[in-house]
Amino acid sequence: MKNFNEIYEAICKKDTANIEEEHKKYLKMQKRTALMIVCIFILFLSVPILPILDLAQFIPLSIIGIIALIIIVIITCQKNAYTKIYKENIILPLIQNYDSNLKYDPNRSIQRTTYNAAEFESYDNFYSNDYIYGNLDGIIPIELGDVHTEVEHTDSDGNTTYSTVFRGLFSSIQLPQNLEATIKIHSDKGKFGRLFSGKDRVEMDSQEFEKHFDVFSNNKILAMRILTSDIMNYMISFKAENKVRFEITIKNNLIYVRIHCDDMFEPTSKKSAFDFDTLHKYYKFLNFICEINKKIYTTISNKDL
Repeated sequence: MKNFNEIYEAICKKDTANIEEEHKKYLKMQKRTALMIVCIFILFLSVPILPILDLAQFIPLSIIGIIALIIIVIITCQKNAYTKIYKENIILPLIQNYDSNLKYDPNRSIQRTTYNAAEFESYDNFYSNDYIYGNLDGIIPIELGDVHTEVEHTDSDGNTTYSTVFRGLFSSIQLPQNLEATIKIHSDKGKFGRLFSGKDRVEMDSQEFEKHFDVFSNNKILAMRILTSDIMNYMISFKAENKVRFEITIKNNLIYVRIHCDDMFEPTSKKSAFDFDTLHKYYKFLNFICEINKKIYTTISNKDL
């Protein structure tokens, strides 16, 4: 498995000129769109709106609406075109160079039922894309991708709004054996404990780990055997270095991991497609999910549980 610098070098060997040209087109379209929106706003203010008494007043408003719709369609098409090129020429090589056994389909998604099985939270709306699947190191079956969940709120007047519950990366792997137990690890120290006060909290041997994580399980001895010092230290380091929350659920013969972060593997108009920091972030989060899964999988495989 290559480190990030090697992967970044391989990505930059692509046809950078063509990709950057598409990025420039996208930027120009955004600037033109902003200018057109300002012009439309000025036109809109110059046309009497109420009361609309005759056709002479209605026609200018209709024209403004049509222009606005055309602009939305154009900018959406340009964004989709750039996103497609970005994912084919940047994200796909990143994933394939990270582990050649992994496949990537930006249009496929994690199944809702798979996410629900992890028992992270309740929600109303579920969205997913950027599906990555295959066998880590040619051995461990894994699937992961972007997930976004929302909860719906309706006020007394019947107005509906939505708020994000989770946005980030989610993964699932299958273990070589059924543990017949559930272990939940949360980095949101304290809050999870208050929500699940009825669960059995596990006190780990590491005081440093206890400062940052809550562990709950219906089999405390098993939880302590699986969470070795190497695994705990790896989790502590990742949380400290990246300042993100994440959760792990080990349930029977499956491991679920999720990281709270922005949409992953998406291009940004303000930065180059080859922006080092952006791609490094994508690499670090992908690497953590794969490595923590491998560490837990290997520990369970090597122990008589």
